Amino acid sequence: KSYLVLNDRYYHDVLINPSRYRIGYFHTLLKYIFKCLPNPDIIFLLKVDKKIFLKRKKELNNFQIIKNTKLINKFIKENTQISLINANKNKRVLLENVFHKIKKSQHKKNNF
Repeated sequence: KSYLVLNDRYYHDVLINPSRYRIGYFHTLLKYIFKCLPNPDIIFLLKVDKKIFLKRKKELNNFQIIKNTKLINKFIKENTQISLINANKNKRVLLENVFHKIKKSQHKKNNF
């Protein structure tokens, strides 16, 4: 049996940047709780140029973007199920890339 669940954020986002969610002292406790949650088969990480990102997300300053980029790069090195997607392209191309990777992942999973 196979399920497809799409979610724009998951607990990984909280672990990467707990200050975004105003989480301080409970960060260690959350790490423990999150171990009980299922891990996704594939995580899509949308990569975009900093200039484009700044146009889209006006709530973050340059320092926060640099800090988050370092945290995300560390997360990428620690997790093999991440699929990087170039988000500099238009939405149609981006979605085609995502759906192609989902199909490829499902095909690989179902052929074992």
